Amino acid sequence: MNKDERDMKNNKYNTEYSEREKDLLHTRDKIDHVQETVLGKCKRPPASISAIEGGFKTLKADIVDDYEDPDALEHAADFMDFLEGLYVNPKKHKSRNSILANGNHRIPLSQICSPAKGNEYAIKFINAFMSRSSRSVGKGEALLDVLYPDSEISLSKEPGDIKISGRSYEIKSTSQGSYVSLKMTENTSHRVADALQKKYFGIERVSGTRTTWGKVNDLLALPLDKKLAFCQELYDLSDHELSDFKEVFAACDALGNSKESEEHFKEFIGIKALKKYCEIDGFDTLLVLHQNHRDDILELVILNDFDDRAFISKNFRFTPSISRGGCNQSVGDGHVTLKIK
Repeated sequence: MNKDERDMKNNKYNTEYSEREKDLLHTRDKIDHVQETVLGKCKRPPASISAIEGGFKTLKADIVDDYEDPDALEHAADFMDFLEGLYVNPKKHKSRNSILANGNHRIPLSQICSPAKGNEYAIKFINAFMSRSSRSVGKGEALLDVLYPDSEISLSKEPGDIKISGRSYEIKSTSQGSYVSLKMTENTSHRVADALQKKYFGIERVSGTRTTWGKVNDLLALPLDKKLAFCQELYDLSDHELSDFKEVFAACDALGNSKESEEHFKEFIGIKALKKYCEIDGFDTLLVLHQNHRDDILELVILNDFDDRAFISKNFRFTPSISRGGCNQSVGDGHVTLKIK
């Protein structure tokens, strides 16, 4: 808080201040009040409290910067009324849960946290939380924990990152070009790719060097029996799962050595990875908070139906990792990366 802010705060009822300045102080007090309401919702872990306090602190700083804008304080007050209303009368806003728990959607995040179309303060609210970082509580978790009064940050042994109305949600954040790693095996120490590379391709990876091997076409070029054997060991497949791979390889072979063949396998393995990730971690819904730089909006991609091939193909791009390295996340060999299109 700078000197001008301190002077205003210490003398907030002084008639020398303009009505605009008084409105600013009342708005900041409103933000403090809503923060207390949010934090009083339930018992939270210290990391969650810290993330929420940091987000509201950013909001208060932003409103001081923008208070000359004739609409800024009005939008801020309306938004704080909306946010408080979520806690005072949660049943009135119950329909907001439905879009998260049903179907697949790609929407602007502001759609679920704005009291009215055109309220720009909803964007400021989102940015205040998404601009922060924490090792213990992710940006998305902290944001949704505030927006949904019936939410609860999941404990370390529980499925998902957050529970809303008893449903578990796994939350990931991406921006243009960044990716999410989807695990194909539960064991994060599953390290077989180097041995398989040598066994089936006769190539030995030299530690510390960047490999040029490991593209999907390298795998598709193998004879069918070797393709199946390679995948069975890499993904630790059951006999039933192996039959699915046999079918997709037959389809890829029919398409020949083409981009279409490569994309067909990538989509197949991507959908497999989504389902396997959900099965391993036990969550109900995958939420991806995606910074769409092209349209300059933060989007929420909601995946409940993991069999909706049309939605997945339209919104997700997959790259299977069939060689060692290239990932800084704690996943075993055979993981698949997901990017938002």
